[in-house]
Amino acid sequence: MQCGSLKNETQQCENCIEQNYRAAYLHNCSSDDMHNYCGVHAFDSAMVFAGPQATMNGCFNATSGEYNGPRACGFDQLAGEMWFNRAKQRLVANGVALLVLNPITSDEWDWDTQDTRHEDVPFLRQLFAEIRAGTFGGLGPNAIDLGTVIPAGYSAGAQVTSWLVQLKASGDPLLNDVGIAGTVMLSGGTYLCYAMPPLAIAQCTSCSLEDPPRGTYAGCSDAVVAGGGVPSCDFCCPMNFTEQWYHDHPAEYPSHPPAFLAQLRTIDKNADLCAARNYHETMRAHGAPSTLVIAPEGTETCFCVGQTDDPSAAGSPFTDRCSLFAPYANCSSRGEGVQACCQPHATGFAAMVEPLVDFVLGLVGR
Repeated sequence: MQCGSLKNETQQCENCIEQNYRAAYLHNCSSDDMHNYCGVHAFDSAMVFAGPQATMNGCFNATSGEYNGPRACGFDQLAGEMWFNRAKQRLVANGVALLVLNPITSDEWDWDTQDTRHEDVPFLRQLFAEIRAGTFGGLGPNAIDLGTVIPAGYSAGAQVTSWLVQLKASGDPLLNDVGIAGTVMLSGGTYLCYAMPPLAIAQCTSCSLEDPPRGTYAGCSDAVVAGGGVPSCDFCCPMNFTEQWYHDHPAEYPSHPPAFLAQLRTIDKNADLCAARNYHETMRAHGAPSTLVIAPEGTETCFCVGQTDDPSAAGSPFTDRCSLFAPYANCSSRGEGVQACCQPHATGFAAMVEPLVDFVLGLVGR
């Protein structure tokens, strides 16, 4: 059921919206996207081990490959889920699993307050307790090696990945027996991204509490400041900072867990465009190992399906559909018209798959 077809049926539409807000939250949609993909069916239900056709089913028919139109595509599908799935599949085939951290509702990790009104603190405690007890996922004892954990996160999840590094470095008992071998951070950076004053630091210290005008994209906060502007707090990740422990003890940076970061090149609708780069450059400046992958130039319009002239997308069954996609800035916010838009807040793109797999396997000696 799509709310768009029920706008004159007030009660029915309210029921549809309520259902689909829940679906949107469960799929880590931003509030701007909740109306775009209204049908519950539009959200991908494929398991992580599904192939490309199954992962993109709904958006494209899994059997015929027929394009079902922009309203049939879920946010995860349009944000590059197919590519992140591919990386995870290759890792699992080599006996390695990432611990992927995503919030219970959209952008609701509260690492800066750490109070009991929110779900993330008890969730993390229970997660590690279940892994220790062998009850997590029914895997049994010792199925997951807590001495070699590689937390991974997308968007707000990337910030929680950074927060776990802070907890471990500062000796928090939550992670006493946990060894963080490395981190994977997608379309995000340090846990102090998007902090409001007085918590905001560096070029974000005097950030604006007002959002950029709808339909404009804040770009890189560093560039905003360099141009004499004031960055939005909602789009500002500090320079020269990863975690407070390492900021206070810079000589410890060589022991910082290696980091893998990936982000789009020219537009990110829901993050500081230099979130990943600022974290990476801070790591490298202090002698800490870090890998940064930025989407290759000219590949962002249809990064979620891949394009024929991108060698890293070879094998995608959807590269011939690139022409169906328009640059995000040219797309209606409600997905009207023939064309769809890849959502430029990437959970994956073709060029990051190989480097991500190599990075993780290198950490565990595979």
